[in-house]
Amino acid sequence: MDRPRSRRAERPYQRGDRFGHDLNRAWHPPAEEALWRPDLQQAKRSQNGSVNVRYRNLDKAAAVDSVRRLVASNAPWLRIRFAF
Repeated sequence: MDRPRSRRAERPYQRGDRFGHDLNRAWHPPAEEALWRPDLQQAKRSQNGSVNVRYRNLDKAAAVDSVRRLVASNAPWLRIRFAF
């Protein structure tokens, strides 16, 4: 198999606030419904004082590990940047 020398991919995760969720839901509803998972989220207060949500630490770590293993076994030349 002829493999490319280097490729990059970015994996976006959920937006951290309700405004971002509503915006993403209008832009791409199926994707946002897959990413917006209240059962996996925890509250977080940002530096500007607003209340956001993020994936719980252990759930996010498990998801990142799963994607890394999948890429390593199928496309080891692919470099990934996780955007949180």
